[in-house]
Amino acid sequence: MKTLLFIDDHSAILQMLKRRFEKLDYSVFTAVGISEATAILAKESIDLIVVDYMMPEASGLDFIQSHQELDIPIIMMTAHSSQLTSTGY
Repeated sequence: MKTLLFIDDHSAILQMLKRRFEKLDYSVFTAVGISEATAILAKESIDLIVVDYMMPEASGLDFIQSHQELDIPIIMMTAHSSQLTSTGY
């Protein structure tokens, strides 16, 4: 596995992830949101996707459901401590 795609709505988090994984010799693409990620996926060969759960445009789960045809492993992450605080229920 060499090429990663990180999707998050916070550019500071994306920059930190990019720096850390490039030090480990990964090729890293970052996308601020689902639309940007979809454009990258149309052009690049990606080995692993890491997507944030909560984003304004759509959730990470929405992204996964709308890209079920991809044969790429996807990890969903969140900075929230529990689903209760992240969904408001």
